[in-house]
Amino acid sequence: MSRWRLRLSFLALLPLALLAESLGHWTHPSASFDFPRFQALLTSKALCRSLVYRQVTPTTMELAARELGEGAPHGTIVLAEEMTQGRGRKGGRWISPKDGNLYVTLILRAAGEPSRNAYRRSQANFATPLAVARAVKGIESEPALNPMIRWPRAVEIGGHKVSGSLIEVHDEEGVEHYAVGIGINVNAEFCNNETFSQNVTSLRCASQKVIDREQLLAQVCGNLDELLDTSPEDLQKQYLQWPSVTELDSEVSLLNKTSKQPIVDGKVHGITPAMDLVVQADNGSQIEVSEVGTITVFPKGRRYRAEL
Repeated sequence: MSRWRLRLSFLALLPLALLAESLGHWTHPSASFDFPRFQALLTSKALCRSLVYRQVTPTTMELAARELGEGAPHGTIVLAEEMTQGRGRKGGRWISPKDGNLYVTLILRAAGEPSRNAYRRSQANFATPLAVARAVKGIESEPALNPMIRWPRAVEIGGHKVSGSLIEVHDEEGVEHYAVGIGINVNAEFCNNETFSQNVTSLRCASQKVIDREQLLAQVCGNLDELLDTSPEDLQKQYLQWPSVTELDSEVSLLNKTSKQPIVDGKVHGITPAMDLVVQADNGSQIEVSEVGTITVFPKGRRYRAEL
């Protein structure tokens, strides 16, 4: 039996579960997450079988870190309907309204020697955007959704960001454990909001229909479960083969994240097992761009847009 750590009474969810069963799935984008239905849809062996839920939290990453410290098992997923201090990579803000989206952090506990840290970190880096992109690709829509990866772990549709992820390391006697934060704009009405529509989109905007959050998250969990059983070398190949706006030989511009000033243009030359992007600059130099550094990468010609 899975462990559901909720502030809500599980009995209070039974009418919701019965209604979901009779209707097939929720059709209202702001409906509360249907835990029993999500559990029934899960195909993963280890991931997402234990869940910590909050209606509102500052950030699921902080909550997951606390759960890690208290001994939460491998595969625990922390989910919130709204985050008041959501954040992305490099301290950027992640807009997190209560709007039928997915804000989750997955706890990946590592077993084994510290010498395996780099191996496991590489797996998590490559597997996370692939799991999301696969799940989005599987949504039935007309026209079909064509998610593209943008280095390092963003997923875009039509040049607009629909998902991003953040990985934080928690060291325990030399062995690294990971908190993998994933934000997916599922049912937000960004398409009708001039403030956001220039930067991001949602799956609802892209498909013009309400998306089943429980099914989508179950698919992401199942994909991750499968991908994390794959070697980093194979994951790296799959990552490079997936359609990407920062694919090999694509023209990119490197900008200073703080000043937003251009540094140099070039072409993507490769990607390292540590997830560094290798760029062959137009001035002849070769630059390895780290995701934790001060450089951000955009397709050449695309106007710089702040990360959301």
